[in-house]
Amino acid sequence: MKLSELTGFKNIILQTHNIPDADTVSCAFVLQKFFERHNCKAKIIYGGPAKITKPSLIMFIEALGIEIEKVSDIIPEPELLITVDCQYGA
Repeated sequence: MKLSELTGFKNIILQTHNIPDADTVSCAFVLQKFFERHNCKAKIIYGGPAKITKPSLIMFIEALGIEIEKVSDIIPEPELLITVDCQYGA
């Protein structure tokens, strides 16, 4: 499957692993921008026990204006859920 085949979905959630780090945030952000260029709404979320607290990552997120939200549930359900930098079964 090609990434371009997913542009038919207009409501997409990009879910990073719990307590995201710079590589998962970066990957999700690039995917979000790709989907936005194809008129798709893509939201970045993460879960887990803690919020992002690493100062350098907070500065990175703020500098690029990345909108990322900590959630406990995904409501409403998206048309497409893409996990970013996650392990199977985690």
